[in-house]
Amino acid sequence: METYVMGKTESGDYIQLDIHKSQKVVEGLKYLVDIDSVIWKTDRLKVKESINIQLAPYKEMTAPIYKHNHTYVELYWPQTKDQVKRGEISSALRAVPISQLLNTHFSHFGRALRSPEVLIVFPWMKHKYPLRKVWEMKILLEVESF
Repeated sequence: METYVMGKTESGDYIQLDIHKSQKVVEGLKYLVDIDSVIWKTDRLKVKESINIQLAPYKEMTAPIYKHNHTYVELYWPQTKDQVKRGEISSALRAVPISQLLNTHFSHFGRALRSPEVLIVFPWMKHKYPLRKVWEMKILLEVESF
């Protein structure tokens, strides 16, 4: 039980995993890779080919990234009054999941059904829905239409 819970041997030493010593060569192994998504965060998009801009508002019930996908961005906290007086930017950072930020479709590559998409995220609009106290992730239709 101590080995399972604490990761220690009977002599009290921690168990160490050496992947190179533990590896096994398997001949004739066939495998299939399934990648659900690739998330690339950037503040500047540069492409070689043309992309298809989303002209109509996004009208789904949920935002494109509506549940936690373990992808974070670092946001600065607002400046204190002293920092504003001194002309300094805030030095306090906080890692925030993208699923807590307003996001919507911006464009996509190609015409296929599941072609790569470009989403746009608005971190400066981070807020909770006032009546239910949950994070708002979908942009209002009127705002997106504008």
